[in-house]
Amino acid sequence: MAYIQCNHCGKKFEELNASGIKKVNCVWCDEPLRKNPQKKAAQRIAAGIGTNEVVVTDIRMSFGSMVEFMVKWVIASIPAVIILLIIGFGVLYLIGLLFYSGESYLYQALMESLS
Repeated sequence: MAYIQCNHCGKKFEELNASGIKKVNCVWCDEPLRKNPQKKAAQRIAAGIGTNEVVVTDIRMSFGSMVEFMVKWVIASIPAVIILLIIGFGVLYLIGLLFYSGESYLYQALMESLS
C-alpha cells in the first residue's frame, strides 16, 4: 500500500480506502488533499486570492551577523552612489554650459542685465 502525507496536518495514511478508491480528504483532519500545494498556492497568489500583508516588527540577529549584513549592504550601495554621482555631474555640466559659457545667449543676456 502507498502512503500519502496530509498537507495540512502532516500525518500519513493509506492512499486508497477499503474499496480501492483514492481518498480525497485527510482521514485525520478532513482537509482536502492536494497533489501539488506549491502550484496551487502560486495560482492563488497570481489570482490575488488569499494574499496577506506582512509587517516586520523585529529582527533577531546576533551582533556579528548584523555587522556582516551592514557591511554587505554598504558594499552593494557603492555602484548606485557612483551612478548617481555621474548623473549629478552630468546635470551640473549641462547647467554650467547653459549659464556660464562666454558664448551662451543666456550668459550674455545675464551679463548685459547686470551691467
